[in-house]
Amino acid sequence: FDSLESLTLFVVAKGDGSPGTWRPVISKRGDGGQGWQFRTRGGDNRMTMTMRGTSGTDDPAAGTYVNQKDGYHFWTIRYDGLKRLQRGDGRQEYEIDDSGAVMPATDRRVTLGARHDGGTTFNQRGKWKIAEVLFYEKALAMDQVEKIEGYLAYKWGLSYQNPAHPYKNPANS
Repeated sequence: FDSLESLTLFVVAKGDGSPGTWRPVISKRGDGGQGWQFRTRGGDNRMTMTMRGTSGTDDPAAGTYVNQKDGYHFWTIRYDGLKRLQRGDGRQEYEIDDSGAVMPATDRRVTLGARHDGGTTFNQRGKWKIAEVLFYEKALAMDQVEKIEGYLAYKWGLSYQNPAHPYKNPANS
């Protein structure tokens, strides 16, 4: 999970009440210039994939987004070494130019619902209900991304924000 030059992350979760400001669902440090984390963006209802050490902005802001507080949703993050894409419920939330490897955080653990700060110290604990996390250390092709989004939406009974999603109908395989 260190020095990533590409990745694909799928998360099915919801905020439990108010998960807090800048609270991660999953992280590998993601602060202090190291690592990455998928977390709330500030004090609002948006989610963002924070990546330290790449050329893009650390915490992109989605213009159109799904509200993490109003039920379960699925998010997709795809980084291919040139672009960072985030989708919520199958709809694009942002895509930015981004390149380079994520700065390693070798002394930190991958953590669900908080951030590991070394040793036995964890902080930024959020209030999350996490249903599923899938992590690939490569950028999946977009047709693979869409198939997995379709699977997650069908498995968890979730709605699409993108009416044109190719796997909106569970009969598609």
